[in-house]
Amino acid sequence: AHRRQPTCEITDLIARFGAKLVKQTDKINTEEKTMADSIEQAHQEFYTALNELLAGDATPMRAIISESPEVTLTGPFGGTQRGPEVMASFEEVAAMKLGGTSRVSDLSIVEGDEIGYTICVENGMGMSVHGEQKPLVHRATNIFRREAGGWRMIHHHTDPSAD
Repeated sequence: AHRRQPTCEITDLIARFGAKLVKQTDKINTEEKTMADSIEQAHQEFYTALNELLAGDATPMRAIISESPEVTLTGPFGGTQRGPEVMASFEEVAAMKLGGTSRVSDLSIVEGDEIGYTICVENGMGMSVHGEQKPLVHRATNIFRREAGGWRMIHHHTDPSAD
């Protein structure tokens, strides 16, 4: 399958910080222990937390989302949340207990010393707010920044896949 290289403006921004594409894969490799895996670990923790969130528990999400006022979310429900609104939005989704799961494919990881990002496709089954089970396929961009205690997410964006 053909993989598209990241081409958005964020790639140029990250490159200015000395970042590079370190991994592009359909599966996450948990064997290696490098800085890329630190971003990879944060990425994995986010998707583990997302699945807990879908089951109704927002607590694990607090460990990965930055508490910075700069944090942003543009999720599948529309709009843009900033700062504390991001966790409030995740807590609202958890309260809906939509169920389902999300798994990742077509993962690319770009790293820098202080900032990095992942792009991927989120795949799964979920419940709509109307109680209908439906397949979910979203493109996602996740931006992480090194903060005290490790890599924290500062931006998450999803939209329906165009493919």
